[in-house]
Amino acid sequence: MLGSASSVNHALSRVYGQVKRLERGTPEDGETMAAVSRDQQEIWILLREMRAAMRADLGVSDGGGSVSA
Repeated sequence: MLGSASSVNHALSRVYGQVKRLERGTPEDGETMAAVSRDQQEIWILLREMRAAMRADLGVSDGGGSVSA
């Protein structure tokens, strides 16, 4: 579970840094709004994985009726 949370935290920090650099007008190579949008979409995947890990740790239903163990 902590690995998933760490991955989400790093991804959010990376995207936040990209957005702030774009706002300041000092983007690094390859940093564009399109790249930020793509990276944000990848964060949703990490969040789903983290949610599944949290549910498994707690032994809570996945919403589809099955209980994670």
